[in-house]
Amino acid sequence: MKFIIVEDNKDYQKKIADILLKKYFTYKIEIKKFLKYDKDLEAIILNLSEPKIYILDIELNDPISGIKIAKKIRKKDRDSFIIFITSHKEMFEPVFRNIYEVYNFIEKFDSFEDRFIKDIDRIMKNHFDNKCFHFHNNRIFLNIYYKEILYIERDTVERKLIIYTTDETYCVPLGLKQALEILDDRFKQVHKSCIVNTNRVTKYNWSKSKFTLDTKKTVPLLSRKYMENVKIK
Repeated sequence: MKFIIVEDNKDYQKKIADILLKKYFTYKIEIKKFLKYDKDLEAIILNLSEPKIYILDIELNDPISGIKIAKKIRKKDRDSFIIFITSHKEMFEPVFRNIYEVYNFIEKFDSFEDRFIKDIDRIMKNHFDNKCFHFHNNRIFLNIYYKEILYIERDTVERKLIIYTTDETYCVPLGLKQALEILDDRFKQVHKSCIVNTNRVTKYNWSKSKFTLDTKKTVPLLSRKYMENVKIK
């Protein structure tokens, strides 16, 4: 996911970037920062190969304001997201009157960080799913999209985790508890030796101790002990 920050205050520009890097470190994100509209920003706007999240200050130390930049974006790009930030409440009405599909308008000094994170969370959850499982050591270097992980099984003999994805199988020297600390809340323990990606499960059969994945595969690693961990479908 690409974030474009246009903010003429370098300290605030850094603050926004730091929030994104801290909160979304498990995603593959790219952050571009601009103090004003220039040729590099124009090139990004004209590149429609990927959606972006634009974070625009309304009042810039430049003749081309944040509102004018948003108009340039919308002239070419109707899919990317625009979030305005400002110190002035009175700008709310002209923003929504002039710009097509503004995602939100956030005041800089009114619980900014909480409101900003909620907005980005909502966008990432509903429109993008680029979150990754990262594992690196001297022998293994893994980056696996969460959405590709079907389930994770504990190999009690080798004392490793076996990660089953849509197309591949990987082994990593971790425990289930360690994995749960890394993964997000779509992953739930359903057996003493198994974690599932609940987004990939189509059916839990507790009486027969097995679950079925969206790949049609049935896995016999389900225990009533963990029923409360998942929403029964």
